[in-house]
Amino acid sequence: MSETQGNYLTDIELKQLEIMEHYGIDKQYDQLIEECSELIKAICKYKRDDILQSDIIPTANIIEEIADVENLIEQLKLKDKFIAAGVVSIKEHKVNREIDRIKTRHKRG
Repeated sequence: MSETQGNYLTDIELKQLEIMEHYGIDKQYDQLIEECSELIKAICKYKRDDILQSDIIPTANIIEEIADVENLIEQLKLKDKFIAAGVVSIKEHKVNREIDRIKTRHKRG
């Protein structure tokens, strides 16, 4: 592990930063767009092929595309602490808001 700005980075995080430094943020944003598109296509194919829903191949494709998207998101968060902090804050807000919505619907229903 290595320390940067008081935080210890794992081996994979150091590699993520190395990849980001090599390609640059603009290239990785473009790559993220492409990977999100591939994830959307994998999910659509999975949903379209109802007969194959129990098949391992569509699920494996989704898993691979999620990993690609997550890798790029992690690179962006490691490169920009403002993005990282914002994501944490907004995720917490959205999860809490959805729980409140569920509780409200549950009380009505």
